[in-house]
Amino acid sequence: MQNSRCCMCGIMMIPNESNTCINCLKSSIDVTEGITKSVNLSHCRECNRYLRPPWQNCELESPELLSLCLKNIKGLKRVKLIDAGFLYTEPHSRRLKVKLTVQKEVLNGTLLQQSFIVEFIVNNLQCDDCKKTYTPHTWVAQAQIRQRVDHKRTFLFLEQLIIKHNASDKCLGIKEMHDGLDFQFKNRSHANRLVDFIQGQVPAKVKTAKQLISHDLRNNEYSYKYTFSVDIAPICRDDLVILPKPLSQQLGGIGPLVLVYKISTFVHIVDVFTMQTYEIDQATYWKYNFGALCGRDRLTEFIVLNIENTDYDVNVSRAAAKQKFRMVQVEIARKDDFGTNDKTFIVNTHLGETLNYNDTVLGFDLDMINLNELEELELTKVIPPVVLVKKTFPRFRKRQKHRIWKLKHLDKEGIDDNNYHKKEKNQGKNKKDYDMFLQDIEEEPELRQQIDLFRNDDIIKQLESKIAGLDLDKEEEKEVAKPKGKDAKNDRKVVKAARKTAEGKKKQELTEVEKKKNKALIKATLKEKNQEEGSDWESVEEDYQHIQVDELKNLEDQLAGMKIQGEVESDDDNGNDDKLKETK
Repeated sequence: MQNSRCCMCGIMMIPNESNTCINCLKSSIDVTEGITKSVNLSHCRECNRYLRPPWQNCELESPELLSLCLKNIKGLKRVKLIDAGFLYTEPHSRRLKVKLTVQKEVLNGTLLQQSFIVEFIVNNLQCDDCKKTYTPHTWVAQAQIRQRVDHKRTFLFLEQLIIKHNASDKCLGIKEMHDGLDFQFKNRSHANRLVDFIQGQVPAKVKTAKQLISHDLRNNEYSYKYTFSVDIAPICRDDLVILPKPLSQQLGGIGPLVLVYKISTFVHIVDVFTMQTYEIDQATYWKYNFGALCGRDRLTEFIVLNIENTDYDVNVSRAAAKQKFRMVQVEIARKDDFGTNDKTFIVNTHLGETLNYNDTVLGFDLDMINLNELEELELTKVIPPVVLVKKTFPRFRKRQKHRIWKLKHLDKEGIDDNNYHKKEKNQGKNKKDYDMFLQDIEEEPELRQQIDLFRNDDIIKQLESKIAGLDLDKEEEKEVAKPKGKDAKNDRKVVKAARKTAEGKKKQELTEVEKKKNKALIKATLKEKNQEEGSDWESVEEDYQHIQVDELKNLEDQLAGMKIQGEVESDDDNGNDDKLKETK
């Protein structure tokens, strides 16, 4: 094909249908005609959102912001978009520049491609949600969680469940009240979701109310505020309760003096006379609505002196099949009475699987507690002087000062933040409940499985700094010569098979190093605690050698069994930290 001249400038070119060169086409035809070159963007500087609509969170030069900018360009549908990208601008300039490359068909099928820049001017505009923060109508729905008790252990447990399952991610704010928490949401469905979550964890009943805020009669539009009142059952684990007579007859004559050993969607109780267990559902509980006779604050420490098995038929009791319960008869004495009197008690208990001689147990001393409710009851059975609740570990609690794990908490607004004296008083009471909750986590594996534990890097670094001063070789146990004969077979050591591959050997070496490191951390913790009490490390080992071995084993099991998670900082808008699980 012969070249021809352009009809406008006369240069030689490859002939086309328009008989015009490319430069003349660009100068005579503007592909970007009808496309806006300057666009205004609305931005809320309080919540850092852009108006799409609706309001949307976008970072600078992010794909979301680029999509929002392209949507606001008028006339872009007439051309074919080839490429789009941000050009650098100063953050304080309140300008965004986007370079676009478009393509359009002109003059009988000729395709013309052109690049141009669109400037976006960022204007400040307050969004509706931020406007509500300056008015009394901040929230649309509110969930009021209440429990009429004298402690906060139930809410501490619920707080950890909410954090683990991220049930409050849509929450606008949390206010701490005297007997519960208030969760505020901007949508009714978000509050309903939290209420359903709480009902799936503890026995609770819900009442709903709404308040008219505004209405438009012409358009038949109404604006309401919704309130969900969630009332949690006022009984907790380890409470002693008296069942109402109709409920006791409905359950086959159980009780009426029973002990609550577990709280879930059901109330799990055990009879202190027959050791039978029952589960009371939410509907049955709220029908009779009974409270606690004694709480954990009235527990007394006892020492186990003797244990005897009883001739009780285990087939009668469902506790032996469902729980780790076994009925035994124990002889106990008050811990405070040692050295003053020889008074002892012989009672039946369901803790036969966990108790041993010289153990410390917590129980309700009914002889020392003045209970008018028991006097009013016409019981055909003899009330035991003591009702044992659970085994406790006072030595372990005394030595376990530094914990290598910690818990996260919700960002709450205190009710007495402006009153210094009330704030100090409440902090002391809440700290006591929090310490008891941490002790429950250490002593109960079932409770640890339901919540998340996080690494306490500060405590770990402090303990690691003390390892340098410890000689690990001297801390290793000396080999003891095993007797030969009939009992030698039972005393043989278990030798693990050696790793044959290089990777296996390396993994085995890392495991041994980790075990030594954990053992050193434990010894550093115990040593520091004993030094603070005024006794040196050597004297403690001589006096309590059997205690030291048991506690080291317990702490090693704690390090190996707990699923402690490491923390990774994140820029999540909801304020939830990402979690990196590191099981030791």
